[in-house]
Amino acid sequence: MKIIATVIKGRCQGGYYKVGDRFEIDRDLIPGGICAGALLTMLPMIIGLQNGAKYRWEKDKDRAVVHCADEPGITIEIKRVNV
Repeated sequence: MKIIATVIKGRCQGGYYKVGDRFEIDRDLIPGGICAGALLTMLPMIIGLQNGAKYRWEKDKDRAVVHCADEPGITIEIKRVNV
């Protein structure tokens, strides 16, 4: 299983990301290039999805959406993908 994180909207305050940017996250490795703010926002959901969590507010059991805490911030879709 892997996790795909995709920027789906917003504006990165640091100018690091744009809508459509994607990151593949394997079981134990976080790819380089993810800033601390985005990583800290995504990490609880990534770990949850990697361990079988299903978020009741999401229609898709393999998905979570988070908004980066750094304003104005980006919105990131985190998706569990079985490979």
